[in-house]
Amino acid sequence: MARVPAIKAEGLRKVFPHPEGELEILKGIELTVWPGEKVAIVGPSGVGKTTLLQLLGGLDRPTEGRILHFGENILDLSDEALSAYRNRHLGFVFQFHYLLPEFDTLENVMLPGLLAGLPRPEIRRRAEDLLSRLGLSERLHHRINDLSGGERQRAAMARALLLEPRLVLADEPTGNLDAESAREVTEILLQLNQKYDTTLVVVTHNMELAARMDRILRLEAGKLKEVSFEKLVSLEA
Repeated sequence: MARVPAIKAEGLRKVFPHPEGELEILKGIELTVWPGEKVAIVGPSGVGKTTLLQLLGGLDRPTEGRILHFGENILDLSDEALSAYRNRHLGFVFQFHYLLPEFDTLENVMLPGLLAGLPRPEIRRRAEDLLSRLGLSERLHHRINDLSGGERQRAAMARALLLEPRLVLADEPTGNLDAESAREVTEILLQLNQKYDTTLVVVTHNMELAARMDRILRLEAGKLKEVSFEKLVSLEA
């Protein structure tokens, strides 16, 4: 049986309107990510890395092109069906945690399961188990504002993994963290990839995180190009 990519982007273009004419951010991106693979997307600020990640995760639609997840074109889905698909099958981790301050840690992590209509006792069990594995068993009922930056990001990771997604997309997951917390989050991402065979695509400026990925792809002038870590170091110097 032929191996099916976790993500396959074909001819991906994204054009934004601009007072001086259309602004083409992505220029025919071709990308294949295999199941269980860890891929870093790097590049200068403002080149469209977040835009690309949002397209790959179905948070936005391209001007042209196709995006397949495990052989299925997610762009064939209606907006409503795509929203349900994202909630059930994808995990997102952002630079800012987007946790809700009016809820405690456990309630925040349970939210995707509740929105999916799954039984509350099962969702609570999953959330408690994940938070325990991520070292937050003593913080279940703490409000978000009472958590440290590293704890908030770990809680955001637990929320992203609650429904056991096959694919996790992370946008600068260490961007707002101090060095120690950034290393901690990096190790957790790698452990989750290894334990659950989760496909991981990370947009990052963190060289240490990029170095731990299977592949590094650099976005520049609307195109993706695979680079070695040594080449990346020379480009960023």
